[in-house]
Amino acid sequence: MTFETTAEVLRTLGRRLGEEDTPDLVSGTGVLGDVGRALATASDRDIRDLQAAIAATRERLDYPDSGNQVPAEVLRGKDGTMFFAGALWAANDIVSACLSARAVQQARTATRNELMDVSRDVLSSGRPVRPSDILSAARERGLAASPDRVSRILGEWLDQGDVEPADTPPGADRRGRYYRFVGH
Repeated sequence: MTFETTAEVLRTLGRRLGEEDTPDLVSGTGVLGDVGRALATASDRDIRDLQAAIAATRERLDYPDSGNQVPAEVLRGKDGTMFFAGALWAANDIVSACLSARAVQQARTATRNELMDVSRDVLSSGRPVRPSDILSAARERGLAASPDRVSRILGEWLDQGDVEPADTPPGADRRGRYYRFVGH
């Protein structure tokens, strides 16, 4: 997932900051969730690009009656409570989005590992196995398996030499592909 759209939103907000007296910055709230997802899932390069866009937009912000104060100085001023509340709100949204993205990724990893275990069990039966046999066994165990995922696992194991094509069993449909576990 790239975060080019988020960077574009930030550039748009930056332009508004320079062109309008009271710019509408509501679209910036979506940036917070994007940052959280980026922290959990993006490449280092995407995160650095996003950080640069955030910094460029932040530099265009003008804090009325505060000059060019750094955040610590603003927190000591009359708007400190409002500034701090906004910062905490943003941090909370970022952490929530990050945790949500990590949970999705962990679920995918767990399902993949479980599907690999089921595949190994079915292939270790000693008989020729069709991908649909693995898929059926996975679904019987309550896994959200798909033919595509089974094919990817079989492809990896074929490349590694752990699985090889098998002859069609006598009396079986010859149109199907069969595999057997050779293991290493």
